[in-house]
Amino acid sequence: MSHARHAPETAKRREAATLVQVQRTFWVNCRYGLHARPCALLVKTLHPCHSKVLVEANGERVSGDSILGLMTLAAGPGSAVKITVVGEDAHQTMAAIQRLFDTRFQEDWCSPVADSGIPAPLPVVQAQASGFHNFGG
Repeated sequence: MSHARHAPETAKRREAATLVQVQRTFWVNCRYGLHARPCALLVKTLHPCHSKVLVEANGERVSGDSILGLMTLAAGPGSAVKITVVGEDAHQTMAAIQRLFDTRFQEDWCSPVADSGIPAPLPVVQAQASGFHNFGG
């Protein structure tokens, strides 16, 4: 009877022994930082993983499974981002995250290719306000 009482405790110890923690700091190398698209790509990449991922930047820590949480980190270009992965597949999960940073979160999709006939993106032009205009009446 006492053996059955200790079985869950033994299972917890075994589970804790198989968990691995991997931690690494990356530098944001996306042209516009971790905005919606790279955050969504990170969440999508982590979805099939079983490990828990925590992302830390600018003194804030959020879960790697939340696009909105990741965006609130305000991690601009050149920001340091510390990623902690805990779980049975921690090494594989970190390798997937490494691939995202290695490919700049696939950012080259919007870069012009030489002699491809695809025009470069237009620069953003900001209009200067010259006063208040009441167009409504």
